[in-house]
Amino acid sequence: MIFKITTVLGLSVISGILYRLGGKGGFKNAKLIRRLGCPFTALVTFIYLQPVWSWQLGVACFVSYLFMYGAMTTYWDNWASEGIEWFEWALTSLVYGLSAIPIVWITGNWFGFGLRCLTLVVTITAWSQYFSNVVIEENGRGFLFTASIPLLFLS
Repeated sequence: MIFKITTVLGLSVISGILYRLGGKGGFKNAKLIRRLGCPFTALVTFIYLQPVWSWQLGVACFVSYLFMYGAMTTYWDNWASEGIEWFEWALTSLVYGLSAIPIVWITGNWFGFGLRCLTLVVTITAWSQYFSNVVIEENGRGFLFTASIPLLFLS
């Protein structure tokens, strides 16, 4: 059990680093690191924890990966005149959570899905509003995105 927790935490840290690298920029296609990397670490976490597999779940994981990629492409910050407001972080994090719908459609763990969505909305919104240091802020969002994957197993 300790090994599983350590593995999930390690993957979550990697996700945080990838999220930050994708936002840092400074080189061509930097955003792809976040868009490809964070969904990858989240999906690896899910695969690592999932005890039973079927081809339907494999397809659902692939579609969820595409949804997660899409979720990583925007902050929904078109409404604020300056910076990103709390409600835009709430919407962004809700979309992060909703990206797991294909997986949950197959597993049927709707309670865990709802709890993950709520957890992401509360934690990412609070985290993003509380911290002004972009390095801490982005690392935290990426960490929370992957660290919340175990909630998908609650039924």
